[in-house]
Parts: sequence; structure tokens; C-alpha cells
Amino acid sequence: MTNLTARIGVWPTAIIVSIALMLALNFLATIGFFVLDQPTYSERPFGGVLIFVVPFAVGVPISLLFIGALNRARMAEISARDNEAKFRDLAEGSVQGICIQQNFVPFCCNQAFATMFGFSSAEEAIAFGSMATLMPAPTRDAAIARSHEVREPGKSRTVVHPALKVDGTEIWVETHIRHVIWDGKDALQLTALDVSERRKVDEMKNDFISTVSHELRTPLTSIKGALGLLESGMMGDLPEQVRDVVKIAATNSDRLVRLINDILDIERIEAGEIKF
Repeated sequence: MTNLTARIGVWPTAIIVSIALMLALNFLATIGFFVLDQPTYSERPFGGVLIFVVPFAVGVPISLLFIGALNRARMAEISARDNEAKFRDLAEGSVQGICIQQNFVPFCCNQAFATMFGFSSAEEAIAFGSMATLMPAPTRDAAIARSHEVREPGKSRTVVHPALKVDGTEIWVETHIRHVIWDGKDALQLTALDVSERRKVDEMKNDFISTVSHELRTPLTSIKGALGLLESGMMGDLPEQVRDVVKIAATNSDRLVRLINDILDIERIEAGEIKF
């Protein structure tokens, strides 16, 4: 009926429906009058015209309401399909992994999400079942708890956590979790990014900071102190040429200490330990 409405319009469709209703009622009435041996059309009240007028008087408004409801339902369905198609186009073009899931069972995901977790296709990832098995056992309960925290409209959260590929390889993922409505149901949208390489770089940086702090700063401070004692003459008088060399060494050791302190201060600023 919606196709007919789209072709000829709402009012013509309502009239056609009313005519069909009138013919059906007349057919049934004729059979009934024949079986019950009732008066002919001309002998009925108002000359029998009620059976022609009533279907139009009742059928047209009812048809209009019914067709309007069908059209609204169809438009809503078309809009939902268009929105889903747009989402899929955007998701497939994203370098981030995107997954819509409920209780860790995915409804849909893009290829980037499937590749991130070692699947050959999005369909294979959806058929895998519960994504909770791709969480390391020690952190699985925490992941489930995080999913419960955002099960209200407007709630979202971003976390960095370990995960497992389908072959058991551990990776680190930065995941933004937010509540969405999908096909009329509460669901969670996961936007994931593999940060394993970034985490390796962070670990290398932390190792470097630790080395600077413990392996360089402490001995350099001792060297700086010893050169200061020599330069001040507390260890005895030094020849002029030796004193000039010691002064140069003390100046450069000061520069190295300041450089190391700057590196450590930058790390503390990034960690939020220093406030201006």
C-alpha cells in the first residue's frame, strides 16, 4: 500500500481503499439479503444508498489514518536504514576500530576493528561470539565493570587496557566506550585504537628517565661536588693551568646537571606533579 501511495498519492489511495470496502460490503450485503430474503435495494431505507455512502464516509478517514501511519512507519524505517548505511560507510572508512556490542556480543563492527584483533573479516569477528574472551583473565572483571558504568544515556569513558588477539597475542588498546541505542536496544559503541607501539615508546622513555635519574644524576652530582672543592682551593692550591682546566670541567658539569634536571622536570610536568 505504501508503494501505491508513493505512486498516486494519499487521497487517491484512500478513495481506492474505500471503493474496495464498498464493493466488499455490497457483495456481502447482497448475499445476506438473498439468503435472508430481505427487500430489494429500492425498498430499503433511503433507497438503499446508505450501503454506498457509509463505506466512503467511514472508509476514507480510516484509510487516511491507516495510510498515514504506514507512511510514517515506512519513513522511519527508511531513515533508520539510511542512518545505518551512513554509519557503516563512516565506520569502514575509519582507521579506528568501531564495534557496536551488548554484553560483549558484537552486533556489527568495521574491518579496522576485526584486523586489530586478528580476524580476517568483520563477519568473522561478529561470529566469534563474546569479546570478553579477548580480555586477559586478570583484567576481565575490570572490563566488565567499566561496561556497566556507561549503561546510561550520555555516559562515556576512555580507558587504556590490555587485550588479546584471536591468536593469543597481547596488545594494548585505547578504547572510548559510550552508550548508544541500536535497533531500539541499549548498546555500547567501542571506538578502539591499537596503542601497543606508543606504549613501547612510553616504556622506552620511562627507562631513559630512570637511567638519567639514577645512573647519571647521582654520579654527576658527586663529580660536580669534587670539582667544586678543587676549584675553591679547599683541597690545596693548584697550578694556574690546572685551575683553569678544573674551572672548565666544573662549568660543564653544572650545565649537565641543569640539563638532567630539566629532563626530569619535563617528566614531572607531563605526570602532573608540578603545577604552575
